Amino acid sequence: MSSPLTIVLIRDLKRAGQLLIMFIVAYFLSLEAPEVAWFPNNMRTSSVLESAYASDFTLKDTDGKDVKLSDLASRGPVLLVFWTACCNKGPDALAYASEIYKEKKDKGLGVLAVNLDGTGRHGFIRELVATYKWEFPVLLDPTRSVATQYRVLAVPSFIIVNKDMELTYYGLGFNDDQKKAVRSELDKLLK
Repeated sequence: MSSPLTIVLIRDLKRAGQLLIMFIVAYFLSLEAPEVAWFPNNMRTSSVLESAYASDFTLKDTDGKDVKLSDLASRGPVLLVFWTACCNKGPDALAYASEIYKEKKDKGLGVLAVNLDGTGRHGFIRELVATYKWEFPVLLDPTRSVATQYRVLAVPSFIIVNKDMELTYYGLGFNDDQKKAVRSELDKLLK
């Protein structure tokens, strides 16, 4: 049987460990990342990015066709929406993206919905696409390689890439402020 002193020491060590972890996380979040120039300073709110370039990528859509970001961006700005089916905000974010796409596709807007669910969920994702009838490509990133490239830390996340492959907007989450910010940035790009 453990003595009361041992129990107190273990409890205090757990607290000290938790405090140390919180300190380490806070420290790393406060660091600037010069090698990632577009990494937002405040990850809790959306950030407009300056002089940052998008990494090109090719992913398969739900029909197995290759879709390349730069091909779509050459025609106009592209709204990237990173999402998962298990996040209840994912379908809402895509409904919003669909609304914007219908309004602005004739002006050159492209939308790519990048799904981050694993390979075992591809059938379910295809069913969602059929159910909601999204008019834009839904891409599959089961290894999250593109999400990692773009430093997607939460879903849904919105990123806007302009015609010159510059990142002009990066936003985490989905709320009214995010909707306004996405719309405002797209309005600027599609004048």
